[in-house]
Amino acid sequence: MQGTNLFKSHLKETFNGSFHRFGYTWSFQTCTGSFIRRKTMAEKPIWEQIGSGFVQHYYQQFDTDRVKLADLYTDASCLTWEGEGFQGKNAIMTKLSSLPFQTIQHSITAQDHHPTPDSCVMSMVMGQLKADQDQVMGFQQVFLLKNVDNKWVCTNDMFRLALHNFGA
Repeated sequence: MQGTNLFKSHLKETFNGSFHRFGYTWSFQTCTGSFIRRKTMAEKPIWEQIGSGFVQHYYQQFDTDRVKLADLYTDASCLTWEGEGFQGKNAIMTKLSSLPFQTIQHSITAQDHHPTPDSCVMSMVMGQLKADQDQVMGFQQVFLLKNVDNKWVCTNDMFRLALHNFGA
């Protein structure tokens, strides 16, 4: 035990940032004075890798060129946008293309991914967005992803702004 504390003490004195050892990313947490271990991408379950990769790609495309999102939907896909439903790639793309802003930036706060019994991946995303000169707003989005012809597509998509009206 004393050797471990000596090792940690030495690392604290010489440590700056994070480092990789034994397949993990290690970071020194100043507030607790201890090292924390973080999983690398290769250690995450496959459904987390699929979900995280999809989410990153989706918001990059949404923020730069919404038209490219068409490749992520199928003719059987469904979208619920702020309570309004759309079915099929064409209807979904018509809705996404008609959104009333020129520029948008998404910032992901958290994302969770689960496998489903039918070999799909369910992803829940929470974050903030900034459209044009509007104020920053929170949002939630849920994706159901399915592998179709060796390509992950979104079969179901639900989006809501995180707006609250306490006075009503």
